[in-house]
Amino acid sequence: MALSGFTKPYKALRNGGIQKLALILSSDVLNAEYDVEARAYTNLELQLNQHFIVYEFREDEAEYQEKTEITQGTTVVTHELSFLLDRMCNATAIAVSELIDSSFRGFIAIIQTFANETYLIGYSPEFGKQRPLHVVQTSSTTGKRFTEPGSEIVVLQSTDTSKAYNLMMNIDDLLNN
Repeated sequence: MALSGFTKPYKALRNGGIQKLALILSSDVLNAEYDVEARAYTNLELQLNQHFIVYEFREDEAEYQEKTEITQGTTVVTHELSFLLDRMCNATAIAVSELIDSSFRGFIAIIQTFANETYLIGYSPEFGKQRPLHVVQTSSTTGKRFTEPGSEIVVLQSTDTSKAYNLMMNIDDLLNN
């Protein structure tokens, strides 16, 4: 592959962070159409009556990271999605328990960033839904002081051989709201 360089694509939209996060069990995704030229998914087909479930998180408390390691010619990309649920309470404990209990099946995520990029995570052209996200860590706290809010942090992770690709479609029809 020849080098093509990099030209800054945006002048105004440089904001980081995630504005929307939604998960679905990997078994509920039937197919994702991938356009090689666009390097993006153009359509996502779900099981009948299934939708991505939106997880609301505290403002500025969700992050997606990719770490690429190349060892002896093998590329491994670790995808990590973390988000903070407000308060340590029964409602967050139930949500976290559901995620942990369903984790063995794996998840596929849609995230939408403040730079108006939408990514499909836990699915790749090379592996399809065979390398989904799994819960790897949760932590909860009541906070130390009266002024510190409690919270639950959930970390999902997967590994495959490519960076996450954009999802180039209106995601509203895929969501449960």
